[in-house]
Amino acid sequence: MNSLRSMGISSMMQKLDEEERKTAEDGFPPDVEVYLPKFTTQSHFSIRYILENMGLIDVFQPSFANLTKISKDVFVSSIFQSTRIIVNEEGTEAAALSVAALINKASPVRFYFDRPFAYLIVEKTANLLLFAGEIKSHL
Repeated sequence: MNSLRSMGISSMMQKLDEEERKTAEDGFPPDVEVYLPKFTTQSHFSIRYILENMGLIDVFQPSFANLTKISKDVFVSSIFQSTRIIVNEEGTEAAALSVAALINKASPVRFYFDRPFAYLIVEKTANLLLFAGEIKSHL
């Protein structure tokens, strides 16, 4: 086992492949006890470049994107993949999540509430005032 510790990953994988072939020829697997430490790995990265290299280009271009089944006049500005793997005494848990940020093609006028303001929330059908409030502190 000490010889495996001094090997690089590719050499170790090659050695394991050779051992697997020998085992297959012998017809029986060797007894192996595996001790794995508890660990958690996480990653978060953009997959836009990968998708563009796979040919998915139009959705990232405001002039070519056609996502009208989702919403009118939007395109994908960024897309990320997050993964998490947890290995512990109970077993292994793995999860992956992809998130895309959609941006309106025609950027709306921006209005910042950066000073005190009042707000009303009205149910339009019955013209009923549901909530009213005032934000007095400087934001």
